[in-house]
Amino acid sequence: TVRTADTIGRALYIVDATTGARLWWAGPSSSGADEVYSDMQYSMPATPKVLDTNGDGLADQMYIGDMGGQVWRFDINNGERGSSLVDGAVIAEFAGNSTTDNRRFYNSPDLFGFRYGNNRYLGLVIGSGYRAHPLDAAVEDRIYMLRIPDASSAPDSNLDDKTDYSDYGWTENDLYDATDNLIGEGTTAQQAAGAASLAGAKGWYLRLIDYADGAYKGEKVLSESTTVNNQIFITTYEPSPNTSGCVPLAGKSRLYHLWAEDAQPVKNYDKTVKNSDTELTKEDRIVELMDPLPPDPQRMRVDGEDVICVGARCAKEDTITGIVETFWYQDEE
Repeated sequence: TVRTADTIGRALYIVDATTGARLWWAGPSSSGADEVYSDMQYSMPATPKVLDTNGDGLADQMYIGDMGGQVWRFDINNGERGSSLVDGAVIAEFAGNSTTDNRRFYNSPDLFGFRYGNNRYLGLVIGSGYRAHPLDAAVEDRIYMLRIPDASSAPDSNLDDKTDYSDYGWTENDLYDATDNLIGEGTTAQQAAGAASLAGAKGWYLRLIDYADGAYKGEKVLSESTTVNNQIFITTYEPSPNTSGCVPLAGKSRLYHLWAEDAQPVKNYDKTVKNSDTELTKEDRIVELMDPLPPDPQRMRVDGEDVICVGARCAKEDTITGIVETFWYQDEE
């Protein structure tokens, strides 16, 4: 019921896919790993996300969450060996030592490049949820979006603890709480204050509460998100209280459709304001689904258009808005 260190699953490996030889590994203190981290106390059940950030065909960075609510970044120093091959750090910690703060990351982070203001960032989206106990309603879960600056720079090679790394060690206090959508539907003063707070933050988060009464009811993220041209698609599950004790209830599943920049809704899904897509409320973030436990949203291209599928639900989405950066190679003959 509270965050507890694990005894297994607290390691990250790089292995030669051809020979099976272990090239590098990280583990907790006293593990004898190539790189030892005192913060590596919690198991990491998800697949690491590996990036080639400069397009040279070599892996440069890895990102992963753990069961202690931590988000890790590892930078690969190609050409090095052993303990010099990878540098890493906990870049964010979103769990605490109480039952309500006992957040876990079972899923891989969703990574994408985007522009905020005049700067380019690496966006990272990850949601917390107790997958092993989907009926749990004690943990207050979240959706997080981090703006990672200068993603081509490596962490401090001498780093072995997040408290030594001044650029990271983020907590919820470093993020903007976008739950109430004040930037989109607040007063003029609230919109300005919200935009200023977001600009000074490292990203944003959403509290998974019931918008009608503001209460937590066990809503949690059980899948990985998908981001297409700055639009985030992520599913959640909320258990239904079994009042009879005899009839199993499927619970509620939802799809959140959000702008990566500030978590505002993209479309008027609840149709409460004359079917307008210009006067949106926080309720418009949500699409109710029929799947009891919704899978990851999947992107497909059909006749030149983006189609987002969640289980059996597929819908065309207008993901191209405004000016979009496009890159290509051209052979000169």
